[in-house]
Amino acid sequence: MILKMYSIRDAKAGIFHKPFYQVTHGEAERSFRTTCSEKQSMMWQYPEDFDLYYVGEYNDNEGTMKPLDTPQHILKAIACVKKEKDSSAEEN
Repeated sequence: MILKMYSIRDAKAGIFHKPFYQVTHGEAERSFRTTCSEKQSMMWQYPEDFDLYYVGEYNDNEGTMKPLDTPQHILKAIACVKKEKDSSAEEN
């Protein structure tokens, strides 16, 4: 199966974290949003520092990777946290 590879970029640290794999962009975005909504996570506490990127493909049948020449930006953590914080404020 061909899986898509994603990485979370930490602007303050200047690194891309270890990749994770999902079948679709939608699944990766949902996973990223879930982590952003966890109040103890670094992404909740410092959302301006983190972004989700699509970085390539992994073939689990062959054990091969095809990285993109340039990582493709998908989503900013600040957008996820702002939405979550705004929703919480409306409920109070």
